[in-house]
Amino acid sequence: GMQLQALPVHAPLPPLPVMSEGERLLLRMKECGSFRRGLRLEDVAMKRQLDAEFRDKLEGTRFRAEPLGEDRAMNRYWLLAGDYSRLWVERPAEQGKGKGEWGCYSTVEEIAALGEALDVHGARESSLKEVLEAASSDFERAMKGQEA
Repeated sequence: GMQLQALPVHAPLPPLPVMSEGERLLLRMKECGSFRRGLRLEDVAMKRQLDAEFRDKLEGTRFRAEPLGEDRAMNRYWLLAGDYSRLWVERPAEQGKGKGEWGCYSTVEEIAALGEALDVHGARESSLKEVLEAASSDFERAMKGQEA
């Protein structure tokens, strides 16, 4: 049935997580679609300084993005290059603004808080929640590995 009446009260979505410089660079690389073309000079310099963990990802030939789902605020959740150490979130651009914002979740706690905030009654969020739950052991393995 149509759920036009009052929606159940649920936790507010967590704020957009702040990205590190390395994560910003990863994202710019994804956006320019090619690692060789379109990177600014300071990005190239920074790429040299990045640790091995990022370098391995950046050198990977296939950099595909998998959409995992959306939440009620129309934020889209992405997995990049099959890498479970980060869950990327793309916030839509506001009316009249060209680009949306990006953030990224990189801890098991952040993913858990996001899962808690998702509303199982909404079609969009319940399917996102299912995807996150199905992948939770992958996220945990990848994210715990980073802290070590």
